[in-house]
Amino acid sequence: MSDEGLNIEKASIKVENKVDRPLLSSECAFEEASRCLQCYLPPCSEGCPAGVDIPAFIRRIREGDVVGAAQKIKESNILAGICGNVCPVEKLCEKDCTRKKIDRPVSIAALQSFAVWTEQGTWVKDVDLQIKGTQKIAIIGSGPAGIGCAYELAKEGLGCTMFEKRDKIGGVPVWGIPDFRIPASIVQKEMDFVRSAGFVIRVGTEIEDIGELLDDYECVFIAQGLTQSIRFPIEGNGGGIIYAMKFLENAKNGKLPDLEGKVIAVIGGGDVALDVARTVCGKGADTHILYRRTFEEMPAEREEIDHAINEGVNFKLLTTVSRIEKVSEGHYIATCQQMKLSDKDISGRKRPIPIESAVYKMNVNQLIVAIGSRSNAEMYEKNGIRVTESGGVIVDEFMMTSRKGVFAGGDILHDRNTVVDAVAQGKRAAFGIINFLGGDV
Repeated sequence: MSDEGLNIEKASIKVENKVDRPLLSSECAFEEASRCLQCYLPPCSEGCPAGVDIPAFIRRIREGDVVGAAQKIKESNILAGICGNVCPVEKLCEKDCTRKKIDRPVSIAALQSFAVWTEQGTWVKDVDLQIKGTQKIAIIGSGPAGIGCAYELAKEGLGCTMFEKRDKIGGVPVWGIPDFRIPASIVQKEMDFVRSAGFVIRVGTEIEDIGELLDDYECVFIAQGLTQSIRFPIEGNGGGIIYAMKFLENAKNGKLPDLEGKVIAVIGGGDVALDVARTVCGKGADTHILYRRTFEEMPAEREEIDHAINEGVNFKLLTTVSRIEKVSEGHYIATCQQMKLSDKDISGRKRPIPIESAVYKMNVNQLIVAIGSRSNAEMYEKNGIRVTESGGVIVDEFMMTSRKGVFAGGDILHDRNTVVDAVAQGKRAAFGIINFLGGDV
């Protein structure tokens, strides 16, 4: 049966303490590492945005030097532990693994996690960042891009001051990604290392006037991420709607209401929508994802979709919500509009269009919108920084914006928005900053 029009319904299953990518045992890790062909020109390293020397760290695992493997990984990616859990490896390092020509790709992400977390803490003392530079560099945001930039600068002996508006550093991995994708203990260890690296960190400090920063700092790197949810156009008498960013932050902070037995509809088809749905389902709610296209066009990773189906999330494809009406406190009626696919749009996916008169009602206790986020483009333009029509910050090959001395990276470029991509852009910005301070940019 085609995915088009498919409606998958499963009983809600309460899921607790589940981790998508559990750690390998030492025996399994050695066996998996032994499968690596140690290619002379490794396509896996070419596929890693952070530039990790994958054959080198796998070889060290095979030789029994797990601490050395962790050190080799951390040379290129300070957030390697987090990336081992959330990287879409089937599109990156494992995509062109030569081993695929024989049987299956080497499980690179699992080996990376094994190396970093089996010996967690042991290798940290051997990382010596001699920050001695006096240049004043400001980083706005302490997520993966900001941390990646700060780490690369520190390796060159350059210090920086990192400004974070929340009370904790780390960005989305800390407040936005559920524990079943990254165990909290892993994130905590990663952030402990970041805090010990010698960066000046100022939490609870929001920066909006970049000009004022440039009065005190020689250059600025903007790594704020996407701070504003995209509004969902929906009719109704108000209420019943929460946006994914706020929901996930509440979930991480233990501020969710009792969802047992509630009916929750999630609008969207990306990884964030899947994170929300799986979180809700794990709390015992009758969970539905409403997506206006089919599985074929769904941007979420297939691994995430499979997890959601197995855990009991219901998928209502070719469906959106046009209206929500409040019946009583905590009870709403959503008008669901069925769709069909037409020609491809600018995204390369088939365009969904409403089927006239094909609507039905759905009783819900909450509607969670997960259709994406955007940058604070108005603030950037106010600070003399050019943005694209969709709000992404424009940078050159050195990651510098249209304002001299101001660099940017991470989600605010509206580019590929994975953790490892953000780290890579932070690293690239660090090289640009170093060149700028040396007068080469």
